[in-house]
Amino acid sequence: MLEKLRKRLEYVEYKPLYYTDELMNLYCNSTVTGGEIAGKSVLITGGTGGIGLALAKRFLFEGCNVTISGRNEEKLRCVVSQTENRHKGKLSYVVMDQLNIMDLTQCVKELYSSKKYIDIWINNAGIFTDEDKEKKFRSITKSQYRNIIDTNLISTIQLSKLVAECMESRGGSIINIASICGVVGSFLYTPYGISKAGVISGTQKLSEIYKNKGVQIIAIAPGSVATKMGNLKIGDNISRKCGVLNRASLPEEIASLAAFLSTSTGKYVSGQTIIASACEEL
Repeated sequence: MLEKLRKRLEYVEYKPLYYTDELMNLYCNSTVTGGEIAGKSVLITGGTGGIGLALAKRFLFEGCNVTISGRNEEKLRCVVSQTENRHKGKLSYVVMDQLNIMDLTQCVKELYSSKKYIDIWINNAGIFTDEDKEKKFRSITKSQYRNIIDTNLISTIQLSKLVAECMESRGGSIINIASICGVVGSFLYTPYGISKAGVISGTQKLSEIYKNKGVQIIAIAPGSVATKMGNLKIGDNISRKCGVLNRASLPEEIASLAAFLSTSTGKYVSGQTIIASACEEL
């Protein structure tokens, strides 16, 4: 009986694909820049997990000096200590409060007034709430809405402007991590979708201001990614019907794209948002 039903119904069977350390390492053991950005200094906001941690590992592998930022110093210190054996002295951290404009201004000023110039700045820090995921816009409070907009949009644009002003003398790259949710209609009314649509628009506007001053400002809009924010973790099955890959993207893939865009070849892309979703439709 079951066999007859199978023959009558059209279906596609997706084999499990588990996000393992082995799979993760496959995307971490070859260069995507050919050594071009080795020795450059990189700062990644929200660098203690998910895409942020993958970014840190990618740029360390490419030979960069990496600084990660966040509000939780214990988490930052833990990430640095875990990489100490493999990348001794190459990874450091700075405590930065994304919601405090005075703190952001002071941190950027100190980073660019020291001998350690930041060549590549990646605005990755962000939040994606359960209400956003379930598109429960009407149940979100005013304070929740404000917190999402301040964290994802306001701080990203403020940091981009502060850093761009510091980069005018020597040039550099600013990469903002947006989201496919800022592009597709089904998420545009959620606070997360609104915030990421703002990041995409803000990236374009800032690029128009600084494009003739040697500063590259671009955005990457990932689709579903195998991170805690996306309700996935190491050991989970990431196979799903979403685009040509039939799986969620790996944070390591997003990190590799960011590294490539930081090269001289990647600098031909400026002011634009690269949608990294494998044709996924939400």
